[in-house]
Amino acid sequence: MSNPLVVVDKIVEYFVGKVCQSVGRHVGFLFHYKRNVKNLKDEKNNLQQQRSNVQEKVDQAEHHGEAIDNKVSDWLQEADKASQGVDTFMDVKAVKENMHCFNFSCPDYISHYRLSKQAEKKAVSIKQLAEKGVEIGIVSHPREDPPELEIPSSVDYEDFHSRQKVFKGIAEALKDSNVNMIGVYGTGGVVSPPSLQVPKMEFQSKKKCKAEKEKDEEEEEEEREGNGTCHSLRDIAWAVCKECQGLSVAIYALGAALKNANDMHAWKDALHKLKNSKIKDIEGIDPKVYASLKWSYDRLQSEDAKSCFLLCCLFAEDAEISIDDLVRHYMAGRTSGRSQILDTLEQALDRVSTVVHTLKSCCLLLDVRHKHVVKMHDVVRDVAISIAEDEKSFLVKHGVRYWPEKDSYKHCSVISLMPQEMGEFPNELVCLNLHTLRLDCSANNKLPLQVPDMFFSGTENLLALDLNGVPMLPLPASLAKLAKLHMLCLNKCKLGDIAILKDLKDHLEILSLRGSDIEVLPEEVGELTLLRLLDMTNCDSLEMIQRGVISKLVLLEELYMPMTFNQWEGTSVEREISNVSLDELMSLIHLTTLHICIKDPALLPKWFTFENLARFIIVVGTTSHGWSFGGILRLRNFHIENALEFLLGNPKRKRSIGGNGFYPSTSFNHLSRLSVINCRLKSLFSPSCARLLVQLESLVIRRCSIMEVVIGTEGENDEDIVFRRLKILHLEYLENLISFYPKKLNTTTSSGSSSTHAQMALFNDKATFPALEELEIVSVPEITEIWNKQIFPIPETATKSFCCQLSEMTIRDCGKLINVIGGCPKIEAIEMESLTLDSCPMVEVVVDLEKKEEITQDAANNTIVPFPKLSFLSLTRLQKIKGFCAFRSEEHHVFNTQVTFPKLEHLVVDTFGEIALTNASELSLKRLVCYECDEVSTVVSPHLLRRLRFVDLLDVRRRRGAREVFHFDGLEVGEGQVCVGQLTQVRKFYLDDLPQLTSLWNKDPHRLLGLQSLEYLTIKHCPLLANLFAASIAKALGGLKVFYLSSCSTMEAVIATDEGHRDVLDDDREIVFPKLEWLILKDLSNLKSFCTSNHNFNFPSLKRLVLKRCPKVQAFTSGSVRTPQILLSTRGNECLQIKDLNKHLEQQHLKGDQETILDHEMEGDEDRFSNWRNLENY
Repeated sequence: MSNPLVVVDKIVEYFVGKVCQSVGRHVGFLFHYKRNVKNLKDEKNNLQQQRSNVQEKVDQAEHHGEAIDNKVSDWLQEADKASQGVDTFMDVKAVKENMHCFNFSCPDYISHYRLSKQAEKKAVSIKQLAEKGVEIGIVSHPREDPPELEIPSSVDYEDFHSRQKVFKGIAEALKDSNVNMIGVYGTGGVVSPPSLQVPKMEFQSKKKCKAEKEKDEEEEEEEREGNGTCHSLRDIAWAVCKECQGLSVAIYALGAALKNANDMHAWKDALHKLKNSKIKDIEGIDPKVYASLKWSYDRLQSEDAKSCFLLCCLFAEDAEISIDDLVRHYMAGRTSGRSQILDTLEQALDRVSTVVHTLKSCCLLLDVRHKHVVKMHDVVRDVAISIAEDEKSFLVKHGVRYWPEKDSYKHCSVISLMPQEMGEFPNELVCLNLHTLRLDCSANNKLPLQVPDMFFSGTENLLALDLNGVPMLPLPASLAKLAKLHMLCLNKCKLGDIAILKDLKDHLEILSLRGSDIEVLPEEVGELTLLRLLDMTNCDSLEMIQRGVISKLVLLEELYMPMTFNQWEGTSVEREISNVSLDELMSLIHLTTLHICIKDPALLPKWFTFENLARFIIVVGTTSHGWSFGGILRLRNFHIENALEFLLGNPKRKRSIGGNGFYPSTSFNHLSRLSVINCRLKSLFSPSCARLLVQLESLVIRRCSIMEVVIGTEGENDEDIVFRRLKILHLEYLENLISFYPKKLNTTTSSGSSSTHAQMALFNDKATFPALEELEIVSVPEITEIWNKQIFPIPETATKSFCCQLSEMTIRDCGKLINVIGGCPKIEAIEMESLTLDSCPMVEVVVDLEKKEEITQDAANNTIVPFPKLSFLSLTRLQKIKGFCAFRSEEHHVFNTQVTFPKLEHLVVDTFGEIALTNASELSLKRLVCYECDEVSTVVSPHLLRRLRFVDLLDVRRRRGAREVFHFDGLEVGEGQVCVGQLTQVRKFYLDDLPQLTSLWNKDPHRLLGLQSLEYLTIKHCPLLANLFAASIAKALGGLKVFYLSSCSTMEAVIATDEGHRDVLDDDREIVFPKLEWLILKDLSNLKSFCTSNHNFNFPSLKRLVLKRCPKVQAFTSGSVRTPQILLSTRGNECLQIKDLNKHLEQQHLKGDQETILDHEMEGDEDRFSNWRNLENY
């Protein structure tokens, strides 16, 4: 038993220890006051450092659009709260440290004790919080995909060529992790390009799109401004956008107007005016949208810009407005508020083009197909009409059925009407202030309107009269009273005698008869001596222009002749001529625009030269179709040497014009498109002429049999020439052409004399084409090389390279050509997108690399040559081809390199072309076309088949030696594989003209081929094909929609019995084509049934069965056939609705109807599926 005293001692010792420990700890708070406070500061600094580390990770994650984990956000909040607690504690400490005990000067130890205790406690908690921050690794996670933005549309999306580049660019940008924002420029709701027909579009992706600058840039801006201006300006900008009600056309217009406003005052002023503007009620337009567009209009600084903007609203909604029409109205309005008087139409064109550019930059007008026309957004047009009516007394009404009430227009200055189903015009239009009248009756559906004889009697101040599709038989007498008229347009009008126009001679400067049915231009028109413009474009009925009429119009600046006019007479002293002759044009010394077609070159006068043309279409020896704008010259059967100089003037000769000094020829400077066909010319240009072709964009030379060079050098210096704007160059059927611009090489003969030899390459560094995009060389048999060595584009010197923009090249029928690109030092520069090489029997390699010393095949194999942009490649009829890209040894051995085509989608090859691609890496093809080969029995070898993983279209035709399409030897299913998976993406399969074809494959394709995506199957002209495939393969064609089978004369059944399975089990008996809509069977003279075995067939989606000239078909199949009610065609497009297919065919066979079909009854709607090019539309 233990001693009680010992127990008591232990208890006392325990309690005394505890008391001493507690007292010591509390005394320690007092003695360690400064240490605890310093420790707290250190822990706070450590926490702040850790918080900065975490915050940096958070900022990076947010920059990439990721979502921040909740635990991280909570920790940051706790860290901020703890830091604030320490700051508060330090403030309290500072106050209490200055307090003293009662009235003595000793420190307040009680306060120090408490502060020390709090400091230690806070330091522990902050240390624990900082340790949690250290443990934070990943701070974020990817955001969930946002919900899809559904945009209603009245029509399905249509894939136009003009859209493809835009959408490909968007898709590529979305893939780029470095792109944070994607913008699509253009006005919503309008075709420009014709794709985005919604007023507001927002692109969202997994990354966050940031509309503001980076945070550090904002802080720098704030520091620079000193008062937070950046944030305030952004707030005002957002408020301005809100006033636009989200309509992009209004936002664009406002943004364009304010793009140069760098301070806040302009934005605040815009916001103030928008909020306080007079609200205009226009049906279908939000009042605030009107206000924003009205403000953009008011901000236009040029009165000409405002006038042009309002002028555009006179034209029909969604109309393409010709710049030429705007120029003509601009010139006619010289006394109606135009800011300046211009001397010439060319000056007016410059002015209007400048104004249009301003309006487009303000998004008040839109670009369309080409630069010579513009468009106005329908919303902008409605606003323009409202402004014009309120401020300028316009009356614009389109689609009207009745002439407006007199009170609505009697004070108007401009009227534009487009009648629709209107019955009549008023007898008299009384409107004394009217200076512009535009009537467009082309859409009037009622009987032709007749303009009353006195209709114009109350419009004596009219300056511009623009009539379109208005019957004027005869011209109303009151028209002759418009003595102040400057412009008269009678476009597409029915006209008779126009002799009374002579009464308008005092002021009329512009006369347009475009598209009218005028037959004779009478001599009275010659009295209009102030005419500057005469437009007879598309006056296809014009047969006579009285002699002397054109020569009297000495002030003419623009003359547009109909391209069908063929009544020019030659100058003859032997007989008097009554029709116009070409020499009359030589008196028009002010002419700057000329459209003319001269079908007979023999009619040309000796000095038929125009040296001052700025815009022209001159066609000699042929007709012209589809050309409207630019400097265009087309020559055919024109055999005069120096043809261009004959027509456009000698570039070296200066000519005196009207005694006003000497002027050089300027017509060359404006030539943009030149076509020379079947002309007996040894050369086309002289060097001095070629140097002036600064605007030339397209050059086509075809069938000039004696042409040896394009640029001749005789008698001139051998100087370099740069065609800076040439984009299209075609050289076709030039059997004697040896060089484009030969380089002179002076050599000395054995007798000591010198001689000059032309280099044999087609192109050398004497002529360069930095903008060339499309090159086509067809049947130029004398060339051995296309380029001289070392001149193909090199990236480092792209601005000086031969053709650094070349994207499409076609070479055909060049019998001596040995390579396409020879001696190329840097293959990385070849970035063309399309290459076609055909019928060049001497070509061994497409790209002949610069020779390397001691090259071996192993060294070549280690060279990888990329073609990064090539998407289309066609290689056919290249009998000596050995490779695509290779080095050559001195012994002329070819060492092929590896080539890569990362973007190749469309490949056209024959057997020779396949050889060229032996060393090509895996292809991501979408279309493969194989054709024209007589020697090889297999079309798609295992080597090629492995490259067809992504093919969408497979087209095989004119392989006359092919006995099978696919050869599977060497292609085996690996262990664990269900299927090799070749052709799993193919949707369209086309076979045509394979006379030796006996089967599609050499062995059972089960597990070797996947055709589950096949939708369109077309097979034609395979006379030895007994059947297509076995039943097991048919069951795999669940995606088939159209099946076209024609002209297979030995075929007895389409589907054969599986080998070794003559008896079909009930469970395996039905074959279903769930999506088949069209089944076409034509010209199958031995076809007996669709299937030889007793399978049942189910076609739940079948709509049309075409069965033409299949006389032996007695029943569709021996099994049952299930279909909905279908249309059966046996003659042309005649259709019969049937339900029981087998029964119907049995009855028709007994009647012998199949044998009564005539040849002309064989064609029908089904032929849309017979051609692979037609399949592209599906």
